[in-house]
Amino acid sequence: MGVELTGRVPLLDPSAYSLISKPEERSYPPPHGCSGILIDATRKGPYPPVGLPKKPFMEKALEIWQQEGLPPLALKNPWYGYPLGLWSAEDDEMAEAVARGETAATEPKLTR
Repeated sequence: MGVELTGRVPLLDPSAYSLISKPEERSYPPPHGCSGILIDATRKGPYPPVGLPKKPFMEKALEIWQQEGLPPLALKNPWYGYPLGLWSAEDDEMAEAVARGETAATEPKLTR
């Protein structure tokens, strides 16, 4: 589903901005200006929490949270990331190396 937006200023559209010579030409509709469209491209239905850090990182964060005396959290399961079968053991090893601060410059084996 798309929605057309009017009254947009072409500050992020260099091709439209170059056409503007007067302040009143800064918004859509014509003679110049810019338009925008929003497209809902989100996946419908259940979607796994792929962006959560692994359990050890989340446990450490929770420990720091509690040490700082912050309000209790109402955690929902899963509250940490878990394998989805998409990463190989090599991918996991590489991610752990990066988390330790290793890079391709310090560990050539990190380059593929």
